[in-house]
Amino acid sequence: MPQATNIERLDFSTLVAGNTVAVPQELPVSQPKTEKKKTGQAVRPLIDGRQAARVIAVIAVTFSLFLSILFMRIYVMHLEQDAAALQTRISYAKSEGVRLNRALDTVISREKIDEYAVGTLGMRPIERYQIHYFADESGDRVVISGGKTVQ
Repeated sequence: MPQATNIERLDFSTLVAGNTVAVPQELPVSQPKTEKKKTGQAVRPLIDGRQAARVIAVIAVTFSLFLSILFMRIYVMHLEQDAAALQTRISYAKSEGVRLNRALDTVISREKIDEYAVGTLGMRPIERYQIHYFADESGDRVVISGGKTVQ
């Protein structure tokens, strides 16, 4: 540390305001304290064992949190890719279902059934005089084998 100049060592608090002038007094210069190292004396470490363990534990927890966040983001990306693949499969299955329903509708249309009945089975279309309507006033009933009736 550089030596204090003469002006820095003067105490101006003793000056009196007014007509009289006081001579400033010189303050004693204090030297900074320096520790003398003794030979053979143990040097005190900057941090002790407990503080070091705490620092290492904080670093380990921070690092593990960072790794877990990184792992979770990778896992979420993988799940999003799986979800996108499933969405693609679902849309394909829906379009295939629509195509199969259309094919079923063309196979089971009324015209196809009539054509099969007449052409393959030898049936004839029903005539209007063959339809009979009748009213049964006794209500609905079911006849089971053996003559028992159920209402």
